[in-house]
Amino acid sequence: MNITTNMINREYNGHTIAIDQIDEIDPDGRIAVRKLICIVIDPNGNDGPLKVSPYIALDEVHAHAVEWVNAGCPGIGNPFAPAWA
Repeated sequence: MNITTNMINREYNGHTIAIDQIDEIDPDGRIAVRKLICIVIDPNGNDGPLKVSPYIALDEVHAHAVEWVNAGCPGIGNPFAPAWA
């Protein structure tokens, strides 16, 4: 079973940065794995995942998202774009 929690949902430079935490629960009800996923939505409504490790700290994911926005979101909407950072 997975539990998803929205950790950050904020605007930056006209973009929306949404970071969700996904907890995978083992059969005993304990958290087995915790991952973060970040979606960035540009002002035109194009969205895409920020391709960084899902295991880095929340503040690092947010910092990478801000850097990606500042760089113009290269590859947004392209599922084959290379990872960022």
